[in-house]
Amino acid sequence: MAEEWRIIGDFIDFCRCRLPCACSWGQPPDEGECDGLIAYRIREGHYGDVTLDGLNVAGLSHFEGNIWDPDTRMKAGFIIDERADDAQRQALQTIFGGQAGSWPKVFTDEVLGEMLGMEFARIDLEIAHDASSWTLDIPGWRRAARRSSRGRRRGPASRSASPTSPAPRRARTAVR
Repeated sequence: MAEEWRIIGDFIDFCRCRLPCACSWGQPPDEGECDGLIAYRIREGHYGDVTLDGLNVAGLSHFEGNIWDPDTRMKAGFIIDERADDAQRQALQTIFGGQAGSWPKVFTDEVLGEMLGMEFARIDLEIAHDASSWTLDIPGWRRAARRSSRGRRRGPASRSASPTSPAPRRARTAVR
C-alpha cells in the first residue's frame, strides 16, 4: 500500500492552442493535436515522512483528438527537479507515476497511453505573485512563457468553472 501523501502548490500549463485552451472546455485542440507542457511548484508536500517542499515537477505530453474522448490516449513523460534527494525522487516518481493513488492514478488509468519515462533535470519555474505571468525553463528540454489574459476587472482572467483551468492556481491535492 502506498504512503499517505499530500501536495499543496501551484500548477501551470502551456499548450499550442489559441486561448482559451480547448481541452479546458472538453473540446479537441485547435489543430487536432496537443503538445502540452505542465509544471507543479510544490509549496508544501510530503509522501509518508519524506518532505517535498520547494520541489518542482514538469510534464511533457502529446495526443491527437479530444483528450476527454475515452479512446484518446496521451504519450507523456515527467521531469523531476534535480535538487530532489533519492527519497524525494522515489516519492515523486511514485506519486506522478500513479502508484500512490488519487488523480495521478486516474490519469494513468484513463488518459495515459504511453509513459515515456521520468528524467531528472533543473527546472526553473517563475510565477508572478498575482499570477499575471509565468515562465518555465527546463534547460535542454523546453522553455515557455505566458501572460494571463486580462479580465474585465483589470486583473488576470481565470476560468474556475471549466473542467480544468490553464491559469496558474493554488492547487491542493490531498489523498489517502
